[in-house]
Amino acid sequence: SLCPEEWTAGRAFLTLCGFDRVETEIEMRCTEARMPPPPPDGTIEAAAEPGQWAEGAARLHNLAYQDDVSLVRHTAESMRALLENGAELWIARRGDDLLGFCHLETEPNATWIESLVVDPSHHGRGLGTRLGSAVVAAILARGHTGRLSVSDQNPSALHLYRKLGFVHVAASVRLRAARAAVLSRIGPERD
Repeated sequence: SLCPEEWTAGRAFLTLCGFDRVETEIEMRCTEARMPPPPPDGTIEAAAEPGQWAEGAARLHNLAYQDDVSLVRHTAESMRALLENGAELWIARRGDDLLGFCHLETEPNATWIESLVVDPSHHGRGLGTRLGSAVVAAILARGHTGRLSVSDQNPSALHLYRKLGFVHVAASVRLRAARAAVLSRIGPERD
């Protein structure tokens, strides 16, 4: 369950029902870039056909989020369905090898960064920063606000997003409970 951080009564109720905090999702917004876009080098670009990168994106997604409490595993098919349903995909590649990607969802005045992932074998080389700054530049160039949510359990992503110009605007606490724990607190006769 997600509960807005400021809703203390809601969080108290969930705790009473047996839920425990597992992380905080921090909502961030960007209206002004703090970094210039990277020089065009042909390796970071918006994918013309996002679905063609589904297999590599699913592999990188599952690697990047394998320890995340809210992981939703993707197969090539589920990632293809996600990417071909109006999503925008930016890729960092070397030839046909996907080194990283950024999945975007667009609203009328905002673009959400749903995921920014770099292959673990390329961490620490600035690829995430270059990919992120290219994406932020594109979002702002269309007159949109950049938006995202990131876990407080991911300090490297928080650092990157702050470096790119994102600021904290809200937070929600993620809580989790086993069904048996909740039923033992509220009783099986209630739904």
